[in-house]
Amino acid sequence: MAQFDRFAKQYIARRTAKRFNHNKDVEIPNMIKFVGNIRNKKILDLGCGFGDHAKLYIKKGAKKVTGIDASKEMIKIAKERKIPNTEFFIGDLNKKLPFPKNSFDFATASLCIDYLRNLDRFLKEVYRILKPNGVFCFSTPNPVIEGALIKANTLGCKFVKLIGMQRLKNEKIKIFGNYFKERMRKRPLIPGVAVTSAQRTYQTFIQSLLKNNFEIIDYIDCKPAPSSKKIDPEKYELCMRIPTFCMFKVKKK
Repeated sequence: MAQFDRFAKQYIARRTAKRFNHNKDVEIPNMIKFVGNIRNKKILDLGCGFGDHAKLYIKKGAKKVTGIDASKEMIKIAKERKIPNTEFFIGDLNKKLPFPKNSFDFATASLCIDYLRNLDRFLKEVYRILKPNGVFCFSTPNPVIEGALIKANTLGCKFVKLIGMQRLKNEKIKIFGNYFKERMRKRPLIPGVAVTSAQRTYQTFIQSLLKNNFEIIDYIDCKPAPSSKKIDPEKYELCMRIPTFCMFKVKKK
């Protein structure tokens, strides 16, 4: 995710601001709960960013967390935080991971898989570095919502996501979005900034996991943390009704 180097400071400022944030108020609380018991586990945090997850994994009892991310700026900030029992590396998740096979008890990937072009190759690498019966948890934008049509300057908004159909007066229907159109596309991340990410179906995720010998052991649709309701009741209600992210937990056979 080297593309994050261009706006790392702006991105982090939004993540840490006292306002509703989908990472801070939806993804992170769900992931920290979803990983379960990680006490004394050696964890690989893929797409670790500036170390938010790593810090919480250590707080939850992990023995050591190794983070890897393509963004030099993110890794620099992660190292400057001096989080105990952590180690951070610059690395491209599209390539072979710089770790021996059977190195980690646990691996996580928070909202980074959609930036990768080759899902099979990535999962094959995760399988390689995990110990036997090792667990991998990852989050991704909800595939159905990712298939929505993004329209700029619509209904008085900067952009809206539309998925579904509208029946017109002539009884014809107008269709919005395309769940089955898998592709790399640009999407808005923060104001004025778009990133390139993959749109994939549930079928693609599940078939790729099975193809690479993972056993699916759990799945959740993410809801916002209850505490975020006070921060922004409208966005809280939106995320309670429409799933923004989902999470898979799989095990190396």
